[in-house]
Amino acid sequence: MMSADGRGFFVASGTSRPTRIPVPTAFKALSSDTGGQYTFGDHHLTEDYPLHIHHREDEGIYMLEGRMTAVVGDDTFSMGPGDFIFMPRGVPHSLTRASESPVRFVFVSTPGGFEHLMEDIVELVGAGQSPSSAEWQALEAKHGWAWL
Repeated sequence: MMSADGRGFFVASGTSRPTRIPVPTAFKALSSDTGGQYTFGDHHLTEDYPLHIHHREDEGIYMLEGRMTAVVGDDTFSMGPGDFIFMPRGVPHSLTRASESPVRFVFVSTPGGFEHLMEDIVELVGAGQSPSSAEWQALEAKHGWAWL
């Protein structure tokens, strides 16, 4: 697939496409690179992601290092290197570290735009906003996403 401007691109190991803020994700392809089709990244799970829901994006995760527990709807999966999980839009899910060793995975989110959700979340957390604030409610509405 070519970038949105019709050119291919390369992202070296240890580097990331530019985003507004630093996150524990090396974004390898942004929605602006893929004509809005998908976002792709290499993520280090440094904290658990409680139960939440995406109303717009499907997500796929392929484990590289460590172990984690994924809950998708009513199902619970213990994941390690080489495992893959698909989390469809509209289905609540959570990710929990299950090892002391680093947890790292690559993910694809479709359609693109997941990077903007991550940027907005990190900015709100950095500003000390709680999930009950009006700013969080605006973020949830903007991105079709919510903590449960």
